[in-house]
Amino acid sequence: MLDQKTFLQGINYLKANYINWNFDLNNELQLKVWYKKFSQLEPSIFMGLVEKYTDIVKYAPNSPADLLELLTTQLTQKELDADEAWQLILDLYEQYYYSKDKILSELEDKPALLKTYKAYYDNFSFDFYAMQAFKKSYEKNLKREIENKKSLLTGSNIYFLN
Repeated sequence: MLDQKTFLQGINYLKANYINWNFDLNNELQLKVWYKKFSQLEPSIFMGLVEKYTDIVKYAPNSPADLLELLTTQLTQKELDADEAWQLILDLYEQYYYSKDKILSELEDKPALLKTYKAYYDNFSFDFYAMQAFKKSYEKNLKREIENKKSLLTGSNIYFLN
């Protein structure tokens, strides 16, 4: 859980990087609002997020949402995209010659892909339309998984309903 000292260090780091940033360190409400958005993060994650933000974004954050959007991006980059996920499934089919149990075992550390594969494995096919449907389903499952991870990290309980 983020302590206020580390939070203020992060805000000061942002102010040092964005000289004209209008964040008011004397505004208690502004500090409370921003702190609440990050209070459940581990200090190292918060500081890493602040440092990454200043490394790649030219403009100061307008709201905590700007930093949280970067968190979503960072979590997404750690996952397979739809094309990579599809290719992995094809490779696993070739490697394990259609053994569902072995394929499921290989996917245990990839929850979104595992969920997608489970939805399709009884009627799996390799045609174009099946591939497109699989990828679309995977992207939806991945989006949910990323939001769940982000919610766990930030202590938020907002989940996508679609």
